[in-house]
Amino acid sequence: MRHTSTFMLVILFLSLNITLTTAATTPNDILVQGTVWTYHASTKDELQGTGRYEGNFTTLIIVSGRATITNLSSSFLTVEKREEIDLSVSGSGYYKQEMRSEHYRFTTKSTIDRNAFTYMSRRVKDEVNDRESEDNSTRGMPATEFISTSLMEGQRVSYYAIDGKVACSVSYGEMPFQSASIPVIVLSYSGYSGRDVWLETNGTAEHSFAFERTTGLLVSALSSVHTTSEKGTRSTTYSYALDSTSLWVAGQSVESTQTQTLPPEMPEATTSPSQAVTDGSTTEHTISILVAFGIAAVASYALLRKKAVANDLDRLTKKKGGSSGLLRPSLGCRSPSLQVI
Repeated sequence: MRHTSTFMLVILFLSLNITLTTAATTPNDILVQGTVWTYHASTKDELQGTGRYEGNFTTLIIVSGRATITNLSSSFLTVEKREEIDLSVSGSGYYKQEMRSEHYRFTTKSTIDRNAFTYMSRRVKDEVNDRESEDNSTRGMPATEFISTSLMEGQRVSYYAIDGKVACSVSYGEMPFQSASIPVIVLSYSGYSGRDVWLETNGTAEHSFAFERTTGLLVSALSSVHTTSEKGTRSTTYSYALDSTSLWVAGQSVESTQTQTLPPEMPEATTSPSQAVTDGSTTEHTISILVAFGIAAVASYALLRKKAVANDLDRLTKKKGGSSGLLRPSLGCRSPSLQVI
């Protein structure tokens, strides 16, 4: 049970490393077959309990990944991601947990409809345990590797961050990358955070996400959430950084580094409902799809945690002859996604 719960937590975190695109294919296609980018991400969650909840619980997840566009046409593209994940947890006092570290390796292959920018199919392989499965939960869901390059300054977009949905403002800017400066689209938010289920209150949050302006590729993400209640204080930080990409070379324009597109191979036939989003759309159906994309993993992890807590309660009851309020705190993260509002 402990291994399964940890596995679900890793899947939860992986969903944080993505951002929804609603951009349509353009005649002058910059994305090409063989495009590669590498990245790293991390999240740290620290809970400090007070009073009868005295103690602390810390979760640290570090990811390094390499993504490749392995197949491409005007109607679809396939992205393969290979990721190395290190997870560690520890706790004391009320949240007593011996220090534990685990390592994972995942390979995911996602085929994306370039007209609707939704997933046509997605396969996930656990390289450590040599297990592979079709992730049908993402079929028809919005693709999450890029952002729309048609966003305008001053627009407000709904975005899913580590603490839930936030209304971000759009701005243009530049940021350093490999000793050069690149143009970026920036989504930013400062305000109340989503409700912390364990602390039973809202906190404050700061989010900033930067995407290369011509390709829409995620370059950088920084998030911090701080929540306090009578139970204690939780601080969560998340960061993502692009390490390298074949899309452009430092000091050169994106257009000057394009390569030749190879003849694509057709993916396996699948059906996928259109979930394209247009500027100004507030379609409730689309919002429900975005919510479902994150909640599926959260619900699965919550179920596993509930069973684990039940086992803890049963064990403590037998040991002490009474009941206990033991509950392991979880990140409660949702997957990032984007919709123009």
